Amino acid sequence: MTWSQRYSRSTGRKAEPPQTRCRPIESVGQHIQRIYELCGRNVSETARRLNMHRRHPAAHLAKRAPK
Repeated sequence: MTWSQRYSRSTGRKAEPPQTRCRPIESVGQHIQRIYELCGRNVSETARRLNMHRRHPAAHLAKRAPK
């Protein structure tokens, strides 16, 4: 039995998929961007708060940078 079948039976409603879906890599990039803004646009502080190497958030931010 799938999750949606269990959900449908328990509440009497059909389970509907979310309206918007985003790929996991996009959600990671969005999270890094949000923390980056909270850190005053400081990549090193962003990396410390996310417990990762400094180049990882920098690479994600470079992908999303306006050209």
